[in-house]
Amino acid sequence: MAVKSILTSQTDFTGEFPYIEGMSGLWRFNESEPDADDKLIDSSRNDRKMTIINWSGTTASLKSSQKGRQFRMNINNPTTEKTHLQVTNDGSIFAELGERIVVGGWMNPTTYSVGNTFCPIFNTRYGPGQLILYLSLYSGKPRIMLYNSSGSLILDKTVTPSFSLVNGGWYFIAGVIEPDNKQFTYVVGDRDSGEVFISDVLTFTGELNRSCTADIVMGMHADTYYYAGGFDDWFLDCASDMTAADLAEYFLSSLCANAGDMSENVDGHTEPGAVMLRATDGVYPESGQLTTIPTSCALSGSGRVSVTSEYTAGVNAISLVETATSQDLVEWSAWQSIGTNGELQSPNQKYIRFRITLTTTDTSKTPKVTDIQLHDIPKAPYDKLGFARSVVLDENGAWESVLENAFDIIVTSEVNGADTLEFKLPFQDTKRLSIDNEKQVQIVNDVYRIRTMTDDKTAEVICYERGIRNRP
Repeated sequence: MAVKSILTSQTDFTGEFPYIEGMSGLWRFNESEPDADDKLIDSSRNDRKMTIINWSGTTASLKSSQKGRQFRMNINNPTTEKTHLQVTNDGSIFAELGERIVVGGWMNPTTYSVGNTFCPIFNTRYGPGQLILYLSLYSGKPRIMLYNSSGSLILDKTVTPSFSLVNGGWYFIAGVIEPDNKQFTYVVGDRDSGEVFISDVLTFTGELNRSCTADIVMGMHADTYYYAGGFDDWFLDCASDMTAADLAEYFLSSLCANAGDMSENVDGHTEPGAVMLRATDGVYPESGQLTTIPTSCALSGSGRVSVTSEYTAGVNAISLVETATSQDLVEWSAWQSIGTNGELQSPNQKYIRFRITLTTTDTSKTPKVTDIQLHDIPKAPYDKLGFARSVVLDENGAWESVLENAFDIIVTSEVNGADTLEFKLPFQDTKRLSIDNEKQVQIVNDVYRIRTMTDDKTAEVICYERGIRNRP
């Protein structure tokens, strides 16, 4: 029995963008307020904090959101509030560009942002040196602008997603820049509908600026244009392995997880790596349901689920564990409870997600989930079929003779997927005459072609046959 998948990190439960070793910046906006210098935490471990410009005396706030908290700004009047975010570049942010640069996150725009002609989102058009990139909205549609080392545009394109961005919607928006291949791809997801859009690959000529020392600015350009709405969970990785398809898969996966949503009864933030019931003023609800991100399934045999938890017997518990599976992260099987010993009851498909019910009878105490594992129990290397009967087929696939005297019938599943059938017949059985190389033999629902025949007149006086299952 091998561990196929394990869920144990905060992002497995909340659906936030996963931390990647070496990434350039990760701003989750999960704090309830900025620090004394009006700065917000960088969770990439690079200490590239975001400074809130015009925090005091404006509508800027850190509000409850679907992945913890969001940073909201310029809700009343962007042109007078002029709130935006800035990361000071010490020259290291874009110093080493890899095969791909990925940048993006979640946004919750207002009518002001999607209705105006120009709306800045994430750019490097501020501070010393020449810029490198500028993500914005042009009349509500995603626009990308890329620059060379002299500050000249080498790409300026607007894409049209398969859905419209509207006031109050939650959208995942991200771009993949490939400096060597000279191309860019947008990925945009609509949280409400679950629809994800991957743009055509946009190509450019010229060289991307590989020596950008400009600052990162979110929500402002040229002290004239501003963004109004919310930002949540933004990231930058200047040497990423992620593709546009990976970002689209992240978006679809993130829709499943709910422990970051502050409107839910489960909490995946208070204790990183654990999920508990969400307390309000120290009081826990009596129950809550955790839904995880999907993870790999595609078992070679049967599956078994195990959940590691902390609870007080007779007071609180993990009362129910359910699973659902999918081939594409869009269509899911119905939720099914696991067996009494953790046996997986859902159909074996490419992906699996978990739904776990936490309960308590004492609202001052909560159970915790810390680990979910899916175990793969491979098929036995062979099955000995005691009562199945081998049937010889004619050239048209019809039954020719039933080998009712066959015995020691064994089906073997090899690692490379070539299943074989072996069986024995008494040497004197007249139906031996119906068996020959290349004839087909059916056992239960599978059909095999005979490749080896061995006569043995000693001992039990038997005929030994070996066949390989036909593949579609």
